[in-house]
Amino acid sequence: MKNAEPTTDQSINLTPFHRTATPSAKSGGLFHSSSMNYNKDYTVDSIRVIHKQVGEHGYLFLHFDYAFMESNYDPISGKYKEAYRPFRYSTKISLAAKYWSKDGLSEAYKKDHGARKYADILSDIEAKKKAVFDAFNELKAELGTKPSPEEIRQRLTSKDDKPDPRRPLASYIESLAASRKVRDRRTKLKYRTLGTYIRALEGCRKENPEFQRMAEGGRGVIYVSNFSLKDWNDFQLMVQEAATDLPRTFRKDKGAMNLSFSGDPVYSEATLEKLQANLLAVLRKAKKDPDLGVTLDLDTLEKITAKSTRKVHLVPEEIQQVLDHRFAVKQSHLENARKLMLVQLFTGVRVSDLPKILHHEVRTVRGRRTTFKVIYLSTKKTGEPICLPLLKPVLDVLQGDGKPHMIAEVNLNLYYKELARAIGLNRIIHTVERKANSQKIDHQDELHTVLKTHDCRRSYFSLLTGYLFVSRLLASKATGHRLTNAQGEDEGYFQLSPEHMAESLLAQILLAQENLPFDLVPEDFAKQWQAGKLPRRGGRRSAPNA
Repeated sequence: MKNAEPTTDQSINLTPFHRTATPSAKSGGLFHSSSMNYNKDYTVDSIRVIHKQVGEHGYLFLHFDYAFMESNYDPISGKYKEAYRPFRYSTKISLAAKYWSKDGLSEAYKKDHGARKYADILSDIEAKKKAVFDAFNELKAELGTKPSPEEIRQRLTSKDDKPDPRRPLASYIESLAASRKVRDRRTKLKYRTLGTYIRALEGCRKENPEFQRMAEGGRGVIYVSNFSLKDWNDFQLMVQEAATDLPRTFRKDKGAMNLSFSGDPVYSEATLEKLQANLLAVLRKAKKDPDLGVTLDLDTLEKITAKSTRKVHLVPEEIQQVLDHRFAVKQSHLENARKLMLVQLFTGVRVSDLPKILHHEVRTVRGRRTTFKVIYLSTKKTGEPICLPLLKPVLDVLQGDGKPHMIAEVNLNLYYKELARAIGLNRIIHTVERKANSQKIDHQDELHTVLKTHDCRRSYFSLLTGYLFVSRLLASKATGHRLTNAQGEDEGYFQLSPEHMAESLLAQILLAQENLPFDLVPEDFAKQWQAGKLPRRGGRRSAPNA
């Protein structure tokens, strides 16, 4: 039962659960009547914006004072207590306290973040205030009385869930990441990153003259319903150009905010492929909603995603060349790089984990039948724990004379190319890049011109699964890859100690290493494995003699 609208301060209609009232002088009052607003003619300006610090972050909240009183049960006293409940609603805008004052958003924010973002926040606040005020008026007309704060929140939530055919793509992606439709934490993070890139693209289209000359698309906001091939091409162009020309073309005052790349520009191509895959996933979700009206042929886009990255791996004969070559004393930097390459080729670690191989202690552990040497490490990228069995070439490098030292990744990529050219790794790598405008670019490069540190990781995985017939499960665990469900990600179905997995990996390599021109398994492991084999009787392994 709802209360009637009071005509004066004295005409009060009470209900068991909520009411609009003026506190009496005898009761002491929960609030002062001077702070109350009984005026029926509310406006958008009646909604105030306040800043609140939540932990380490500050947020903006909407505060709407329209004198709503409700009763809540107090478990201590066992009675209903009446309390004043103003409407408070988070705008979901994160803002440091130094940028907000009693007068609103300060000019310091404009100086630090630019006039465009300053105007965007102001317009976003006004839009949210209007949405609250509209929900208040709609409910007031439907109920015939003032709605409760919870009723307004429910109305706003239901409106947010309704699809908008002219919804900006960046807003749709961010709302998707914040909704319960996406539950995986990593996927939420990927979608937020994608939203940042889409907003950066919109900024480049509006404010970047250099980008406008190169781009094919429009000059404004990208909407879900009219996403086209031109938008796809512009997105690819922005990521590629931002990676190679960030300081000059994509300055802070010319769009592409919050974008940064480090290391070899070729890594931006891998980043682009991941972003395109995430964008396709978002567009497929949007296409299932008929109200959004996505008409673009997404199957075609999936076939023409950027594949310009020359992903290569060394074949066994090329690895043999690296093993056999020795550089002169005058080329000590190349000899050091060659040893680092061998460590990567036979451990499969990322370049960020390479220093751990060089500095962590080599341990001797016991498996089911043998003892062998391993290194325990956790990957820097994913934090996956690895018990890495050391193959013969790695032990020769780590325990031999002239143990290599780590160098910067940028220099290491250059040294890998230089030593590959000196050794004669000139196999032709042929790839075809297909653009969204049906353009095809034919790449024919010699191996030493495109070789990178990450290609050693690919070579190790290819060596295990392609030439030594190691199961993908063991190869994935040895290289710190995240397993898929088909590979036994659920540990309830797959349980094996790290040491036993390392021993199983060495055993599989031992059975098939004759397919390679070089030895991989240490001699002591091979002898122990054969000596530890027990005869079987009646299908069961017999116990060793006393």
